[in-house]
Amino acid sequence: MRLKATVIKYGTDACNDAILKNINFNENGHGVFDLEFKGENLGTFELSVPGLHNIYNAAAAILTAYVSSIDLETYKS
Repeated sequence: MRLKATVIKYGTDACNDAILKNINFNENGHGVFDLEFKGENLGTFELSVPGLHNIYNAAAAILTAYVSSIDLETYKS
């Protein structure tokens, strides 16, 4: 069986399709980061949970929604 899939490499290095930038944590320890995909700035995202792992999880979910043509404002808020 053949499956069609979109593979997106993401991380903090410039060799990735999507780059996490300006990773910080607010006064509550919640992650704040910028996300760029293939040179396009998708914006700044602020999470309501702490931890670097949650930043990576959120980035994966955001990128999945983005390539699935879900409106950016739907998942940015």
